[in-house]
Amino acid sequence: MTASVAGICLLACFLAAGVATAQQWQVENAYWRVAGAAARITSMHVDPSGKGRHGANMVSSATLGSLAEGEQVSAVVEGPRVEVKGLQAVEERRIDIENGGVPELLQPGHTLAQTFRVEAGYITQIEVLVPTWDTTDSDATLSLRRGGPDGEIVASRRLENVSDNSWQSLTFAPQGAGQYY
Repeated sequence: MTASVAGICLLACFLAAGVATAQQWQVENAYWRVAGAAARITSMHVDPSGKGRHGANMVSSATLGSLAEGEQVSAVVEGPRVEVKGLQAVEERRIDIENGGVPELLQPGHTLAQTFRVEAGYITQIEVLVPTWDTTDSDATLSLRRGGPDGEIVASRRLENVSDNSWQSLTFAPQGAGQYY
């Protein structure tokens, strides 16, 4: 496969992932045919000669992890040009607590919290490393609040039988810039 055909296939994958909705979709020309459902690519066939004789499927399933559909994804095709709007770039960021990595012992009935600020973009998940000092029957509640300790609860999850030093996550609808607790 030539570099230009590979580039066209990658572009097709990018566009297909961006214009995907809940239903099945297919994008093709004489060089490639890409199909999928939602933001998942389920098949990709190519013909380096550009004669429309697409070969065997080259993927079983693929997604583009760094792109997500926004609230309104749209695509406009004008001749050889395709304009896709509404995609969002997804970037993982880690916020380290500046205590030298020393865990704090959470006593029953007490709260342990971290305040952080999202300057731009959206947040959809937090993860915390939970020490339980070699126990496997510890329980806690993981919550996210907007604005501070008395702010609106964005999401909350009860953790039960937590393993020592395990990562626990809380996933929620996209939340914009602001201070969180």
